[in-house]
Amino acid sequence: MTAKKITEFLAHLRGAPGQRVVLSRLGFALATLLLMSLITFAATSIAPEDVARNALGREVTQGQVELFIHDKGLDRPFAVRYAEWLAGAATGDFGVSAVTGRDVRADVMPRLGNTVVLALLALVIGVPLSLGVAVYMALRMGGWQDVSLLAGTTVLTALPEFVTGMGLVLLFGVTLGWLPIDSTALLFGSAFDNLSAYVLPVTTMVLVTAPYTIRIARSSICESLASAHTRAAILNGLSRRRILWAYAVLPAATPIINTLALNLVYLISGVVVIENVFNFPGIGRRLVEAITTGDTYTVQAVALLMGAMFIIINLAADLMAAYVNPRLRAR
Repeated sequence: MTAKKITEFLAHLRGAPGQRVVLSRLGFALATLLLMSLITFAATSIAPEDVARNALGREVTQGQVELFIHDKGLDRPFAVRYAEWLAGAATGDFGVSAVTGRDVRADVMPRLGNTVVLALLALVIGVPLSLGVAVYMALRMGGWQDVSLLAGTTVLTALPEFVTGMGLVLLFGVTLGWLPIDSTALLFGSAFDNLSAYVLPVTTMVLVTAPYTIRIARSSICESLASAHTRAAILNGLSRRRILWAYAVLPAATPIINTLALNLVYLISGVVVIENVFNFPGIGRRLVEAITTGDTYTVQAVALLMGAMFIIINLAADLMAAYVNPRLRAR
């Protein structure tokens, strides 16, 4: 969104109702983030002895475990440890991993960057594709094209993401040999290898999320096309393009925006499965590695970052929905 668009957006929300929308959404988002951080820290800090044994190994003595717990301050009161961790997390300091000995932030942030690029690529490709297919189906509602595409999206929606991913691996990686079957080239390969490492994961994410968007958008556009104001626009002789976009697509924007937000949230969370299918070096893959090795500090950092992204996406979707729907600003 450009600076001009942001200014227009803020002006659009000016006034008591708009300010209440912004402030209430921001307050709820901050409260949710705080509660999520508390749950995350509590769930991963219940057993300090487990943290010590994961870091030192299972063959250590009880004395070594107790010394580790004391040195790391894990025997302090829960409230003190949580406040210290939260203060550090607020500044981007997640501490040093007791398992790898590396700074958690330096270890996680590059992985987060890979995941964000993956999700944005899937969004940039998936959104225009979904809206285009939805409009095509809505204009042919009840026809064989609409019924065939609706059946296809239903099948794709029913498939788990790992099944879709493995199917693409078998087809394009194993049978045809066109693309690499994993994405480790992102760490060691050339520029072309880096590009090819994104193809199958992005395609999988598009195929997983687009069908749901298509179905919701099609339903909303069909409802708008059947409305009284659309029929009035047709009788007034307005052009087909103007009727389609001004009287059908724009009125359907609110559910479409909410659907896209849900899809983006899924793109961030669904990467946990997809990244492991393709061995993609993203934050989802790092989360699984941290859980497997008992790397508590990394699990805390990844969970907090993913939760923060969910909250920011939902907040942005709420504000965008309020921007396009005046009735929401009045609430």
